[in-house]
Amino acid sequence: MLERSRVELSKSNNSGDKELADALGARIKKYGDFSLSSVATPASTAASTVEKQTPLDLRQKTYELLSMVREPNAQERKSLTDKGFIFLPIEAKTLVQVVGEHPDHFWSGQLQYINGLPYDDLRTYVPKPMEVAFNPRQLFIPDSFTKTQAVQLRMTEEYTKANFEKELPDAKALMLPATVEAQADIVYHKMTKGQVLFRDRFARALDRTADSIVAHVGRDHPDHRLHVHDGDADDGRGYVGVPLAVVFLRK
Repeated sequence: MLERSRVELSKSNNSGDKELADALGARIKKYGDFSLSSVATPASTAASTVEKQTPLDLRQKTYELLSMVREPNAQERKSLTDKGFIFLPIEAKTLVQVVGEHPDHFWSGQLQYINGLPYDDLRTYVPKPMEVAFNPRQLFIPDSFTKTQAVQLRMTEEYTKANFEKELPDAKALMLPATVEAQADIVYHKMTKGQVLFRDRFARALDRTADSIVAHVGRDHPDHRLHVHDGDADDGRGYVGVPLAVVFLRK
């Protein structure tokens, strides 16, 4: 219990320990005993602040990389297709445009939901025209479920280094904006005459919908329509992973 910890600290010869003991004693007197883990020292508070800032930095870096995309050359294309990847073309369209053009592909009320969000990422972001490679047999980066968005963003970097850096130095596995993921699902549906890319899981997206809330795209069952929804960026959910999506960048 915290009371015992305070007594032990008060016996220490270290002046810092005694100051901490006095502070803990004051809180116990006011609020009663509580867990030591609830006390934030300046160091732990700073670490927490850094962690909260990290997803913003990683997202911004990914957006910058997406502005540098190029078409793969014949050798790069063959290298990935030999590994089971397919290339899906993406147009320069916002998610609002995509939903408006394909309302029957999306969950009922999807456009109203997007237009009612506090942040406008899903309404305004326009990707560059690009080709994105997906592997339908390995649609998500392994073990990327139940992870926060920050961890998932780091996993794309680690996957790139481990799998592409030597053979395909311009290839990057990246987390995608929701409009790109939605377009990929639509193109795949047309290409395969009825199959869907995101069958029974959701793909984490880059877009923020509120202060610490980010989008995800997918469905619970292959027969369901595509659903763009959101969740806390710091909440690792068992059904939200990061897709294994590969693009090629200009040098």
